Amino acid sequence: MVFKSNDSEANINWSDLKSASTKNNKSSAESVKGDDSVHTLEQKLKGLLNEKEHTARSWLTITFLIGLFFLILLSAIYVITYNNNLFDIMIAAKSQNIDLSKHNLEFMSFNELFSLIFNSFGTSLGFIIGYYFKEKISK
Repeated sequence: MVFKSNDSEANINWSDLKSASTKNNKSSAESVKGDDSVHTLEQKLKGLLNEKEHTARSWLTITFLIGLFFLILLSAIYVITYNNNLFDIMIAAKSQNIDLSKHNLEFMSFNELFSLIFNSFGTSLGFIIGYYFKEKISK
């Protein structure tokens, strides 16, 4: 096949066309392989991000629960110490014949302090546990 242009003649063989088309096919096959490797990398990255997110969720939940139980334990120790000190003050005042009014000296109830702590952190506890188990269910 011969094509004519204004200045010169160009000859194109079928073999030249075939070799040019196979080069294009090879480059498109390489781009498909490249797309596969990109897809594989995307999947690995997605897996790593999911693992990091799961680790963060677990850490947040466990840290909050340990902190809450530690706070409850500290409040129990505080109530015992407070009541013990109040009892010692009452004994010392009675031994020195000092009359103390009962309105100023009341024993602390653990139920009241526990209620205060749990009302303060209960909503956050529900949110954090829900956030943690949302991840568990979605997997």
